[in-house]
Amino acid sequence: MADPKIEEILAPLRASVKEQGDLVRKLKEEKAPEIDIKKAVAELKSRKKVLEDKELSLTPAEESFDRAKMEDLIKRRFFYDQSFAIYGGITGQFDFGPMGCALKSNMIQLWRKYFILQEQMLEVDCSILTPEPVLKASGHVERFADLMTKDIKT
Repeated sequence: MADPKIEEILAPLRASVKEQGDLVRKLKEEKAPEIDIKKAVAELKSRKKVLEDKELSLTPAEESFDRAKMEDLIKRRFFYDQSFAIYGGITGQFDFGPMGCALKSNMIQLWRKYFILQEQMLEVDCSILTPEPVLKASGHVERFADLMTKDIKT
């Protein structure tokens, strides 16, 4: 936001968020009691929410977003495309171009930063394709019915 009037309104809120963030960092460095840290983090989140709400209220309404144009642009620039698109494509499978790969990598890094580092969860990387013997053993081959798809051959 380049409007000086808007920046003037937001400056105290940003300073408040920075001040609380510094306090949280200080408490963590000093190994303060967990309850104090949690209170400080809750206050930080509250201040961030106030700042975000104020930014949104001061942001001018933009033109409507044209999804079709955006999708056409990112396909032409090969961010992504449907796998095997020249042969009709396969539903649910996509190929990423150079910029799509970079974007995907950045999104995964952000995901890891939040869920693994902040939330202390564990990451698991499993196979994507399931072999037929597994589907037979689980009963999916005999009893599976997907009512959302059509079988045009039988």
